[in-house]
Amino acid sequence: MRIIILLSLILLFHCSEDKTLAKIFRFSNGIHPVYFDQQSDLAKNLKDNTTFKGSESCKSCHKIIFENWQKSMHRQSFTNSFYQESHAKEPMSWCLNCHSPLLSKGENEKDHRKRILKEEGVSCIVCHVREGKILVAKKPEFNSLVHEYLETPILKSSEFCASCHQFNFPANKSLTEAMHKEFKYSNLPMQNTYNEWKQSIWDDKKNCQSCHLFPKTKRSHSFPGGHDLNYLSDAFNVQLQRISQREFVLIVSLNKTGHAFPTGDLFRALRIHVLNDKDQLIKEWTLKKRIHCLWIRAQNLHRNL
Repeated sequence: MRIIILLSLILLFHCSEDKTLAKIFRFSNGIHPVYFDQQSDLAKNLKDNTTFKGSESCKSCHKIIFENWQKSMHRQSFTNSFYQESHAKEPMSWCLNCHSPLLSKGENEKDHRKRILKEEGVSCIVCHVREGKILVAKKPEFNSLVHEYLETPILKSSEFCASCHQFNFPANKSLTEAMHKEFKYSNLPMQNTYNEWKQSIWDDKKNCQSCHLFPKTKRSHSFPGGHDLNYLSDAFNVQLQRISQREFVLIVSLNKTGHAFPTGDLFRALRIHVLNDKDQLIKEWTLKKRIHCLWIRAQNLHRNL
């Protein structure tokens, strides 16, 4: 009976999260755009009744957060050259739904020019603005509030991030407009970051925000990930051990990384170069999402002993 009750609570919890993501944030795991009405959805400044036009409107009160976000890959999700090159080859609306998700209802999903504030990528508005309110995990404790707020605790959960960072390959080989109306995912993971974290020993200790959002610090909303060399240097250790005159063993170990490394995009890889004393390349290793998987298996084996 206890097991049945526990399972019921877990299912209810996940159903509640799914409904929040779909109803309030209008997230669909990339299947649809985030339909957004610029007349009714944009928030207003309650002091002067002006309507916020974009992330720049947040800068006056949230200067550090804005500047961190502006330099982040979230801001560049649509404009970065790698995405632009890829999207030019395969211009699918399915990709836009995470890289530039805001769209007015009735507009052409496949026309990237119709996307709202596309240059801002994953912006303040994408995550924090709906129905004229600012969505926050916890309402600020001020006597005079500048906005109307809506508390949405899921913002501080990894499930919120999974909306864009966990999805499978499309079931359809080509995403034509007709097929997109019946778009379905296959059972094969394409980006598996959230599940990698769930399978790790960190799922009950730290969430995505712990390592990537830096809440209430000077690095808040910087989302460095693998694009910051200083941050990256703390993610793993590399050792090269000589076992004979002509043989070496490469040992790569992770430091508290809660998912596979590299993770996310299919084409990401960790390349390790071994150079001689003349800086000439004598060996290259290419590792794709394998480091953490081995570590997870070792941890799970340890748990089962």
